[in-house]
Amino acid sequence: MVRMPPRSLIKIMPNTKSSQNDTSSTRHQASGLMAWASAGVHPETRGRFRTISSLRGVMKGAFVAGLTTLLMSAGSVPLQAAVQTWTNNTATNYLSNSPGLWQGATNPNSNDSWVFANTANETLTNNFTNGFYVSGITFSAGTGTTTLNGNSINLIGSIVNNSSSLQTIGFGLSLVQSTPQTITTAANGGNLLFTNTISGSAGSGGLTFNGSGTSTLVGSNSFMGGALISSGTVVVTNSYGLGVGTTTVLGGTLIASSTNNATNTVAVTG
Repeated sequence: MVRMPPRSLIKIMPNTKSSQNDTSSTRHQASGLMAWASAGVHPETRGRFRTISSLRGVMKGAFVAGLTTLLMSAGSVPLQAAVQTWTNNTATNYLSNSPGLWQGATNPNSNDSWVFANTANETLTNNFTNGFYVSGITFSAGTGTTTLNGNSINLIGSIVNNSSSLQTIGFGLSLVQSTPQTITTAANGGNLLFTNTISGSAGSGGLTFNGSGTSTLVGSNSFMGGALISSGTVVVTNSYGLGVGTTTVLGGTLIASSTNNATNTVAVTG
């Protein structure tokens, strides 16, 4: 049988607004209950009462443990990317060491997305470190013809041409997502030209081509996961232009040059 505390330590509080004296009295009774419960003559109740501060400690510990588990489970998930926009119209320039040329006078960080909104035609050199992570490259409507050369990047997201000008990706790309990464072109000349290689480790998801324009692959590409041509036109000028894996033509058009036919298995389902 569990023994109850003495009646002197139990107070039935009236249903009225507590005063400062009531609060003080209640604290005093709580101290008495703690002392009574901790006494050796009542082993059946020892440890069953805890102070508010000790309860807070337990709750805080549980919260920290849960948060730690959540962060550890997130593991390789990148932080939310910022969007950095290039607005400078100088004919040639370097992407890094020129923070004043990016909108907001801030250079992109690794994992940020790049948006190009220059209205003049430009040739730009990527001098960020080789393997810099980029969450996506977008050419805005109205962007002039732009060529991006220089160091290779790790591409996390997609490449989109919303302009009506030819845009050239002249640096190497490494695909790092486990799901397909998208290449999107626009009508009225909004094409994309890839003059360097596109690679990707085992487990990467390959490429999906969308849009109304033309994507041209010049390099000997080794990306894994194959390619899906959902819409638009894909032109391949290298036998290994479509990487490793099956190429599926769902609704678009695949054109391979007569002297360098693609070596991939091609499945036409559209």
